[in-house]
Amino acid sequence: MKFPPVPPSSELCQKIISEFCADTSPDVFEEAGCAVCGKLTPICEMEELSEVENVNLLKFDGVTRKARCKSTDPVREFRGPI
Repeated sequence: MKFPPVPPSSELCQKIISEFCADTSPDVFEEAGCAVCGKLTPICEMEELSEVENVNLLKFDGVTRKARCKSTDPVREFRGPI
């Protein structure tokens, strides 16, 4: 193998720079809270809630609880989609 190696071609440099820009764009690493579980998730892996076909899957009684300030406060749940 010849040393030092030949410099990379301009096409290879362009490819490296383009792929770096794509891999580090805000769309790839920017996060938002999941509407279902609240977990921080990369935005590129999420769907718009308005585009979900069956939102009824998110309507399930007995799963959520409203915050209580004292142990004597009644236990109440949130109504509607989780």
